[in-house]
Amino acid sequence: MNRFDFSAILGYQMPGINKIFRLRRYNGRSHFHTNTIEGETFRDFHIHVATARYQNICSKEDHFAVVDARYADLDSAVDCLLKDCGFRSPIENSPIFTGQPIP
Repeated sequence: MNRFDFSAILGYQMPGINKIFRLRRYNGRSHFHTNTIEGETFRDFHIHVATARYQNICSKEDHFAVVDARYADLDSAVDCLLKDCGFRSPIENSPIFTGQPIP
């Protein structure tokens, strides 16, 4: 298994439609990526983001991508996805982690 070949994906499935709309995709650096509109090509860890610009040219909704150095494996990519998209752990604010007394 190639530790640089992964995708952590946040998608949305509209009720009654059998297709996942990819909002964000955190990819490894196992392949080259080209932003066709901008003409940029790179091979690095990168985040795909759904954009209207790429949908308007009949491309994949999340084709546009930017290089990101905050992660280097699947676990840290998932952490970035959760943080970037505003997800929080239900135990994050519990007394054991905040040091606050239990009511």
